[in-house]
Amino acid sequence: MALTGIQIFKLLPKTNCKECGVPTCLAFAMNLASGKAELDSCPYVSDEAKEQLAEASAPPIRPVKIGKGVRAFTIGGETVLANAPPGKNGWKIGIENPEHQVIGTLELANTALSTSGDSYQFFEHDGKRKSHIIDPATKKSKIDRLNVTTIAPSSILADAWATALRVLPTDKALEIANKQPDLKALFIPYRKVASRTKKFPKLTERLF
Repeated sequence: MALTGIQIFKLLPKTNCKECGVPTCLAFAMNLASGKAELDSCPYVSDEAKEQLAEASAPPIRPVKIGKGVRAFTIGGETVLANAPPGKNGWKIGIENPEHQVIGTLELANTALSTSGDSYQFFEHDGKRKSHIIDPATKKSKIDRLNVTTIAPSSILADAWATALRVLPTDKALEIANKQPDLKALFIPYRKVASRTKKFPKLTERLF
């Protein structure tokens, strides 16, 4: 599970040297926690701290917000994972359900991961919660709360598949995803039992 900004700050040298590009170590810690900075930007962090901070220092892919107000939406935010940190099998990635609860972690390396859902991108209309994702078949927003997490060789594929599978009915999406040799998918509905493709790795906490 990723560390918080305060947890990261406690492991930094606290020199406020500004060589990382921000005024204080606390500001750098907050940027690192939110994926806006890389740990290598700090020239004085110890090897011991690097190991503990490894899961919070994956190369960031920043999300981009397009539009304004109710018409605004965000693209990007996928996670690309390079070689595993020294002594580790991979990067630890927390997986959330639609209620923003981390239900377990994955340990991955040299792959890409993306999640599509309405946990953070939604709007309310006529008293109903609606997703930013439009179903091409109905030309209406999806209203069923569901997070779809995909693992694929590249961020482009992971992002595209996550959105496409989120639009489809889950049973059809599972059928299609299972036929793709380099795709793994996890479907987490709101307060219902999750499902996954045959090759999707198990989370560290019991889910299925």
